[in-house]
Amino acid sequence: MAASRLRAYYAHIFYKLCRKSQSLCQLVHSYFAYAVERLRRLMLAIRRKEDKDVGEKSMNSISAYDVANVFAKLTDIDSGEVLTNLKIQKLVYYAQGFHLAMFDKPLFNDPIVAWEHGPVVEDLYHKLKEHKSSPVMIAGAINKDISTEQIELLVEVYDVYGQFSAWKLRDMTHNETPWATTPKGYVITHAKLKTYFKNQLQ
Repeated sequence: MAASRLRAYYAHIFYKLCRKSQSLCQLVHSYFAYAVERLRRLMLAIRRKEDKDVGEKSMNSISAYDVANVFAKLTDIDSGEVLTNLKIQKLVYYAQGFHLAMFDKPLFNDPIVAWEHGPVVEDLYHKLKEHKSSPVMIAGAINKDISTEQIELLVEVYDVYGQFSAWKLRDMTHNETPWATTPKGYVITHAKLKTYFKNQLQ
């Protein structure tokens, strides 16, 4: 499964963290166990359907808002997790980047634009801007056109990047080529995203 390459990349990051602290290493292992259980519960909540090859599915049926909805469902509010508009923008950016790198096709067609505070899907931003810096709640079921493999990818993106604050993610994207090499107000191209994230998976 292509998502295993992403897991390997994540494992490499966490391995470096574990070398610094034994207690941190134990925390990482506990977090992965929790993530697996949360994935299981999410998958049970989605109506099962016959899996289709991702290459045969139309990406037009999935929007950035649909992706944001998955991240909203993954957010454990009771444990203190906070999902703001700014944070959603960055998670959606990482989801698009890794999907392009792994499947050679975009997860959604909404353009990602280089704004002052990092990558932003403008249409999604305007739909959620009423929340300002407050936590975002998105109602509605998960889009059934999102495949099982895509859900798995989104869960992995959330489990790794969702642990960071919105402003930490903002700073991270500022140090990455797709945003740094795109003039402000211009679209970050799929080609830039695919090239950058493919390199991260190698």
